[in-house]
Amino acid sequence: MLKSLLVLSILISRILSFAFDLNKTVECNIRYYFYHGSMVTAYNVSNFASLFNHSKFYRDKPTTFYIYGTMEGIWVPTVIAVKDAYLANGKQNFVIVGNLNPFLHVFINAPVIADKFSTNMIQFIRAGYDMSKVTFVSFSLGSKSIAPLTSRLIRKKSGGRLRLQRIVALDPGIIKDEELYLVGGRKLNEDDAKFVMTVHTDCHYWGTKESHGHVNFWVNGGCDQPMCHNDFTKSICNHIKAPLYWAEAVRSDSKKSFKSRQCTSYKCYLKKDCDLSLPVAYISLYTPSYTRGNYYVRTKKVAPYSRS
Repeated sequence: MLKSLLVLSILISRILSFAFDLNKTVECNIRYYFYHGSMVTAYNVSNFASLFNHSKFYRDKPTTFYIYGTMEGIWVPTVIAVKDAYLANGKQNFVIVGNLNPFLHVFINAPVIADKFSTNMIQFIRAGYDMSKVTFVSFSLGSKSIAPLTSRLIRKKSGGRLRLQRIVALDPGIIKDEELYLVGGRKLNEDDAKFVMTVHTDCHYWGTKESHGHVNFWVNGGCDQPMCHNDFTKSICNHIKAPLYWAEAVRSDSKKSFKSRQCTSYKCYLKKDCDLSLPVAYISLYTPSYTRGNYYVRTKKVAPYSRS
């Protein structure tokens, strides 16, 4: 039932998008949703820096900014799953970054969103927050464009003084050559944060077969996820598994969730034909920043997905 709702919500968003001109950059009404207990406080670009003074914002804790995918919103089941996982974990401040109008949260507007977001982040750090405590967790559009663009602009606007600590990129979408100008000619890469960790779940349409960042986790090979069999919804079903796997990792608060192994291919991984002398890695809040390479992991068909 949950999977059907997830797929349906994204399909509806994609279908409705054809009623809008998505090839034209427009003014974006960015919103930041700070979740604290059962409450949420919304900020805009004008008052975002005041988040630092919110009574429920804990300055000594890490802060995760979650940047959702194309035309999603805080009402989408995958976004809710990630939000609920962070609230259940309770060890971090959690903020969702999005648009008041989900139809403006599209690739063509990524540079506009990133420009405003980066300016707000610099204001936030100047208010007194420690940049080393900031992580961007992003999905789809957020992973392929908004997160890396924002990180680059923070660094540029601060004269190189500020650099993002970590990006967790959940199934970044493919970027065609003719679209590269929207990300400054560079796709998500190792320079976009001190540690860039990517989780792949689809390779057919919404995701990509390309490696991005310092470490790449190819879940179930990074192409076909369990229970995603319908030809019409297959790629979307694969795609939205990424935030669901991440939500489970966050909720469990385990350093050893989704045990993964380096291997030459997923086929070799399934045959257990891997170099066992190489270290294993885990999809976790605590994945060490020195982790490097391509890792493969197989999940269970239904939640809880992790086999470790």
